[in-house]
Amino acid sequence: IEAKNLNLTLTIGRQMRLEDSKGSALRLPFTGRSFVIKADNRHFGIHLPAGVQVIKESGNLILRIISNERAQARTALSKSYLVISAIPDLALLPAFDNYARNIPRKTTLEYNYDPESGKISTTWNLQTSNLDDGTDGPALQGFIPHHYKNATQDFEFSPIAYTSTRGKLRLARGTSFSFSYDFQGILPNFPAPISDPQDGHAFDLELQAKLIDNFAKTMSYGSDTYFGGKDLVKLAFHTIIAEATKHPKYAALKEETRKALTDWLTYTPGETERYFAYYPRFKALVGFKESFGSSKFTDNHFHYGYLVHACALYGMVDPEFIDEYGAMVKLIAQQYANWDRTNELFPWLRTFDPWIGHSYADGRSHKEGNNQESTSEAMQSWIGMFILAELLNDSAMRSIAAFGYLSEKRATLEYWFDWDEENHPEAYEHSMVGILYNARLAYTTFFSGSPVHIHGIQYIPPAPGLNY
Repeated sequence: IEAKNLNLTLTIGRQMRLEDSKGSALRLPFTGRSFVIKADNRHFGIHLPAGVQVIKESGNLILRIISNERAQARTALSKSYLVISAIPDLALLPAFDNYARNIPRKTTLEYNYDPESGKISTTWNLQTSNLDDGTDGPALQGFIPHHYKNATQDFEFSPIAYTSTRGKLRLARGTSFSFSYDFQGILPNFPAPISDPQDGHAFDLELQAKLIDNFAKTMSYGSDTYFGGKDLVKLAFHTIIAEATKHPKYAALKEETRKALTDWLTYTPGETERYFAYYPRFKALVGFKESFGSSKFTDNHFHYGYLVHACALYGMVDPEFIDEYGAMVKLIAQQYANWDRTNELFPWLRTFDPWIGHSYADGRSHKEGNNQESTSEAMQSWIGMFILAELLNDSAMRSIAAFGYLSEKRATLEYWFDWDEENHPEAYEHSMVGILYNARLAYTTFFSGSPVHIHGIQYIPPAPGLNY
């Protein structure tokens, strides 16, 4: 908390205790640089400028931070600040005091995907300014499990750690922190299986042909961005499977898929569905007909991820489609995950939080913070972008898709499935999460409490890219 020409006042509860670094009761007035407020057996460091005095007013409820030299005059300080730190152990107060005044003024993320080495690297940078002299000093930066597990880094972690809502939060000292991760790529589709009579579960080409025949008889596509988007992915996958297995309905499936995708990517004056409109005020591209609050930015990466994925899959069998419509598909992807900071049409990474590691689904947030339900649909949004970037030979788009896929995958395994059983609190009685809020784990969905749906919403739509 920074102030100019003000005295800072700190109101505390009667049950709280003021302590020095040794745990003894703090004597007031106080003229040191730091002390502790103990509340519910937790310690909060209070870090102060030099040359100030802490006095008590109104019994033991109000502390005022004033000029040490002119305490009686109550003169407002020309420059004052108050830093509060959460200290895991009282003995750490001096260590925390060394970093408390180095305030982050700007944070940036650098990420890179190197296809040759199969590595993704991330660097988290802090620009700090010391509250006393303005110098650039180190801070204590926190990282949560998906950052550091199964990763290499160019720095040492401090022994200081916190228990957080996402598992152990580990601290590191510095202003720049780099990680490196293995990345095996994303599988867009399967080749046609080889039927081996010796295999007890041999691929049945006749059954596969029948399934494609049945789909071709009823193929259609909806008019809203969610269920209509699901239909587009079904069309695209059937087209690819028909092409791989040389099915006679391939041409018809290809024609219907191109027709459906083109319908969504174009606008005919007067039509009321299957088109997108740009809203400059919100820097947003909105698909119609909207559903589940998508026009208010809820679930955008789910809905539009279906369309991007379908376009990318279809583009693998129709390169001319990508030549003609690739730029429009790219805009739709940028609605939910714009990677270009210079692009003023969209905000940077609208639905994805790069530090927390996963996307958020609620367009308006919630009293318990934002949330996300379907991790698999979030993953699909990156799968489609990655394939599309390959088809467009767009390295910048490919890098963000690779980073987003890797990060969201790791966050899914850690925070929804807790695959090492280290992050969920003991009081949480389930093996996985249906809806992850910032402040709550919920074993449910927004539409059902059935375990079939709680688990199922994490597994759709089935695709080779979900092999994590």
